Amino acid sequence: MPVIGPPRPWRWLVAAGLGVLVGVAIGAMIPAVSSHQAHGYRVGDCVVVEPTSGGELHTTRTGCDTDPSFTVAKLADRAGDCAANGYDRFRPPIADAATAKLCLVPNLVAGHCYRLGTAVGVWDLSNCADRGPTTIKVSSRLETDNAQACSSDGYLPARTYPSPPRTYCLAGIT
Repeated sequence: MPVIGPPRPWRWLVAAGLGVLVGVAIGAMIPAVSSHQAHGYRVGDCVVVEPTSGGELHTTRTGCDTDPSFTVAKLADRAGDCAANGYDRFRPPIADAATAKLCLVPNLVAGHCYRLGTAVGVWDLSNCADRGPTTIKVSSRLETDNAQACSSDGYLPARTYPSPPRTYCLAGIT
C-alpha cells in the first residue's frame, strides 16, 4: 500500500496562482471581444444611419456606392471623442451605443441634392426640384480638406472633413 505523506502547501499556492492568472487573462480579453462585437465596424467601412422602429438611430454596413451613406473615418476613443472636430457624430439618446462610437464623414455625390433629415446630421436623398431651406445641392466633391477649394459665387459654406480628406462645395436650392 502506498504511503501518502502530508499535503504540500506550495502545490496549492502554485495552482491558486495559475488560476488567478488565467482569470485575469480571460477578464482582460472579454471587454476587447465584446467591444469588437458591439460595433464591428472598421475605419473605411461605409454605413447608412437610419432610425429604428423606436426612433433610435442605428448604423448598418452598406456598399460605398449607396447614396447617401457615411464613411467610418475613426472610432471614438474611450472617452467617446473623435479627437478632431469635423466629424459627424450621433450620440445617445438619439443613437444606439454602437453608432455613438463612430466618427463619420458623409459619402455624398456631386450633382445630387439632399435634404437634412429628421435626425440632425442625417442626409436624405432629395429631388433637386424640391426647394426649401433644408435642401442643398452638392456642386462638387473634392478629396481634400480645404474649404478655399470651393468657389464663393453663391455657394453655401463648404463642409470639410479631415480624414478621409473631403470637401463638399454646396449650393442652396431656393
